[in-house]
Amino acid sequence: MTQQSTAGPGGQSSTGRMPLGQIFGQTAAAPQPAAAARSGRILIVCTGNICRSPFIERLLAHHLIGVDVEVTSAGTRALVGEPMQPPSEQLLGERGVGPAGFRATQLTEHLATAADIVLTATREHRSQVVQLAPAALKRTFAIADFADLCAALPAPPWPLRPMERTDDPPLRRLVGQLAAIRPQVAPRQADDADIPDPFRQEFAVYEQMAQQVDGFVPSTVAAIQAALTAGPPLR
Repeated sequence: MTQQSTAGPGGQSSTGRMPLGQIFGQTAAAPQPAAAARSGRILIVCTGNICRSPFIERLLAHHLIGVDVEVTSAGTRALVGEPMQPPSEQLLGERGVGPAGFRATQLTEHLATAADIVLTATREHRSQVVQLAPAALKRTFAIADFADLCAALPAPPWPLRPMERTDDPPLRRLVGQLAAIRPQVAPRQADDADIPDPFRQEFAVYEQMAQQVDGFVPSTVAAIQAALTAGPPLR
């Protein structure tokens, strides 16, 4: 199970560990909610949960230290129980972030529906999340699209939207505000909206991944921080 970050069946090898290819897609039990309730939960999703999503998870959590939010990750076909890939670990280390305790987790409907925001590495991952958990439709974004919306978000306090309550969770209110400004934000071209999978690729592909994520982090973190520290909505 993925170690929480806070602010395919088959035979075993002689070492006692299942080869990566044989455990691809293995399902893990849905983790139980944290004992202490937090103000928000963010879930990051990619395919194997060993390259892109753990890198994003740990980097976001690092930038949200001191903010009452839980950041976790999972994979649509996770290499369950595997640690983060060494190049992702190295690139996190270069940013002052550690990979300790990480283990890959399979995406489940429970994980997706329990999250206030689901951020995916690609638009295809977003489609897969929504297919698995339709209730998460409005809260699920490719991270590139989410970052673009966050960059266009006005500073709080935000107006109270129709059907919104003053006691709605702050990250759910953030999602509503992003939905309101979506018509004003031009969508990215398809080839610019996804983070390519670096698994078993050369180190340069991992570096490209990290640089893309670096570009998405500032507006994403600023919007999450604003949502969690904003006062009551304007009536």
